Amino acid sequence: FDWWRSFAIPRQMDMERSKESEVENHSISNGIALAPEVTAAAEKLGVKAELPQVIAMTQVVFPGDAVRVEIDDDPEIADDRHLAIVVRATTESVEQLVATQWQWHEQLFRCCPAPLTSIFRLATESAS
Repeated sequence: FDWWRSFAIPRQMDMERSKESEVENHSISNGIALAPEVTAAAEKLGVKAELPQVIAMTQVVFPGDAVRVEIDDDPEIADDRHLAIVVRATTESVEQLVATQWQWHEQLFRCCPAPLTSIFRLATESAS
């Protein structure tokens, strides 16, 4: 039984619909402008529909912190590409940052099908 196929067919239809309504400047509704290469990578990785939801969830988990999306290519493994959700965190302690990172990972499974969660990576930077 190929459990992942249940996601592939509906996702292909969603991708075809999203191509028809693609916005030229590649920005999304929650205020994060995406570089064309990020949008192209998200489409190639099959997560273009989930990306806005992941960004919105990140903005809820890290309220008020700057968020951007970057392509993360593994230097040691050919064709191992991910989308890094980079947050400039303003947490007050290491314990708070770790707890918030755990919350982000838990929420990722609520806004993204499990087989696609490995495409997203959380990266935090210190705001200070």
